[in-house]
Amino acid sequence: MRIIGIDLSGPRNFADTCLVSFEARGEEIHLMEVREGAGDDQILAAISGLGQRERIVIGIDAPLSYNSKGGDRPSDSELRRLVHEHGGRYI
Repeated sequence: MRIIGIDLSGPRNFADTCLVSFEARGEEIHLMEVREGAGDDQILAAISGLGQRERIVIGIDAPLSYNSKGGDRPSDSELRRLVHEHGGRYI
């Protein structure tokens, strides 16, 4: 199982957006990757590259609807679509 944590930041503070990836192995979890200053494209690429056979848990620390212009950011809409398409749900 892969565990992904995403901490989104505001539109003027991209440097503080972070993505971490862990892999569960038995009773342990192992840190696989840390991306500081991750942009939308990097976040989508990291999640899309995980494959479809293993279980994936994603935790996001920020409202998906944040956009200085209102509504979802294009990357948030795409993330919602991908999660729904693959049978995922939001908690």
